Order: sequence, then structure tokens, then C-alpha cells
Amino acid sequence: MKPASKQNDPFSVDHPTRTKLIQTTVTLLDQFRPAEITVDMILHESEISKGSLYHHFQDVEELFEAAEISRFIDSVDQAVSKLEKAISVATSPAELAETIRQSTRSTQRPELAPLRLERARTVGRTFGNERFKKALGREQQRATYAIADVIKTAQDKGLVRPEVNPQVFAVFIQAYSLGRVVDDFTYDPIAELDWNTLINDIVIKYLINS
Repeated sequence: MKPASKQNDPFSVDHPTRTKLIQTTVTLLDQFRPAEITVDMILHESEISKGSLYHHFQDVEELFEAAEISRFIDSVDQAVSKLEKAISVATSPAELAETIRQSTRSTQRPELAPLRLERARTVGRTFGNERFKKALGREQQRATYAIADVIKTAQDKGLVRPEVNPQVFAVFIQAYSLGRVVDDFTYDPIAELDWNTLINDIVIKYLINS
């Protein structure tokens, strides 16, 4: 299993200037549409020179791609962090099952529909853009490894069935979380409780070592 920590992660790039440029662009994207954001705005807000920007990115579009990837993966990282903390204190399958129920309620909320739509749009942008596809793929793989490591930790504690493939299940978790988007924009969406109950029944029955 690949390590989940950034320190050992071959996919992470942590140069402070690059990170600051990405964070600045993420902040601007929270306030403006991409077409409204200029290079001068980014340089002004980040207090970084144009030469440094082009040292770390081939062009401004690559910076926007990096910022979009950062927004895409942030919610996954937050969920992994919460799950890691929950697993660290869980002492029984019943406690783990309750953690899963809480996680489902948190990640499947109707008010997160805009985030799911944005993530779906980000995935769609990889079509025909090999650079973006490769960059997003690296971060997505890192997230999958991180979730798989959490599941493996639970297996080592005897909470999760030993026959479960951690990486496969990590992809499944992300797939149903994002997949909720297919119902987010319909005129007759399913009830939140019905959706959460189905997810919990499937996940707990398959995952938990009862």
C-alpha cells in the first residue's frame, strides 16, 4: 500500500512559492469567475513576481488547473482526516459503524450539491487535456491511497473484514459520494434519508467485521 503522508508522497509538490500562488488563485476563484481573474490580480494578492509565476507554471492556465485541482481534492482530504481520527479511537465494529453513518450524513448533505457539481465538471475537463488529466490523476491517486490506508488501519485493528481490498473500496467510497450528483439537479430528488440508509446498509454490511 502506498503511504498516505505527504512527506513520503511522490505525487506532492510543496514548494512554498508554488503553494502560495495556488492558494491565492483558489481564494480568487471563490470570489470571481475564472475569466474575471487577471495575472496582475494574482501577482498583487500573492505578492509574488511574474518571473516566479512562470518559473513554477508553464502558463497561467496551468496555475488555474492547479487551483481547480486543489479545490477538487480539498473535501476529500478533509474527509480522510476526520476518518483517520475516528478510526484511531474506535475500539469496536459498532463504533466504526456509527462513524460511517456520521460520515455519510456529513458528505451526502443536499447543500453540498454545488461542490459535487463542481467536482464533476472538473473531472470532465480532463477530456482532451492530457496535462490536466495527468495532474488531477496524481492528486486523485494520492487521495485514494490515503483512504485505503485508513481502511487498512481499521483492518489491522480487526474492525474491517480482512478480505476487503482497501484500494478498491477507497475508490467505491469516492464514487458513490460524487455519484450523488446525478440526483442533485433533478426535479424530483430522492429523500436524503433513503439515500443515506442505502449507502450505510451496503457499506457497513460489506466492510465491518461483525
